[in-house]
Amino acid sequence: MLMLTHTWILKAFLGPERPLEDHLDLVAYNICPDFLPISQSFNSSMTHGVSRFRAIPRQYRKAAFIVFHLMVDDLSHHGRIEKAPVTDFNPESEGYSYLKGRSLVEPLMDLYSAHGQSLDYPRAVYRSHMVIEMTFDLSLYQALKEESERLVLIMCRSLQEMSGAALEEFGETVGWFYGVEPEAVREAVLLCAERYTLDRINRFMSLPGRITLFADKFGLESSRTTAYDGLRGIMLRGMDLVKDYGDFLDPTLREIRRAGFAPTF
Repeated sequence: MLMLTHTWILKAFLGPERPLEDHLDLVAYNICPDFLPISQSFNSSMTHGVSRFRAIPRQYRKAAFIVFHLMVDDLSHHGRIEKAPVTDFNPESEGYSYLKGRSLVEPLMDLYSAHGQSLDYPRAVYRSHMVIEMTFDLSLYQALKEESERLVLIMCRSLQEMSGAALEEFGETVGWFYGVEPEAVREAVLLCAERYTLDRINRFMSLPGRITLFADKFGLESSRTTAYDGLRGIMLRGMDLVKDYGDFLDPTLREIRRAGFAPTF
């Protein structure tokens, strides 16, 4: 799932007694598996390929919220929280985003074929799940816009306002978790703070923004009217598939609690 969705789920987990505005560092820990790969010191396989059930020393206890992110992704991708990271791609995965995306696989293959590009089944499955994650995030934003705008601002603040002792602690904790030098983590935070501005994120919080993002990422020329219209139709189908977003949010929280996730503060 994308960062806004992760922030919504963190907000629900912490509850009203722990407002996110008072826990900006936890927001950063929670979304860091997605933002760290903007730095050359990290990649998504590294940030997502760690155990969900490792022991965390007390001095690094906030790393539990990195694990929280990974558990949410497991439920989205596999339908269960995995004891060991999954490294092999399974096009028959039973996770929410793959199940929801199955009806989009053939339309995506047809769209690419119509524009002279070959798209095999496994890649189409992967891209269909990305349509679901993008449209799920966007559906949340549009349906609960006022609160979503507040959460986007909090996400940006969690990076842009991190400095001093908080940045030092973040570097040490994330560095321990991923086995890298703290300085590499701090450099990534500063780089991400420059990139993930409110204006930049808001540009992608629309259907045209998501279409362009998908097309740029997966090699489809969205400037061509037929490609844009075809992808728009697929995205709209994705929006319809995820309109009952509670079907993912509520069971996800239950499964994380059932797995014994109970961090200390």
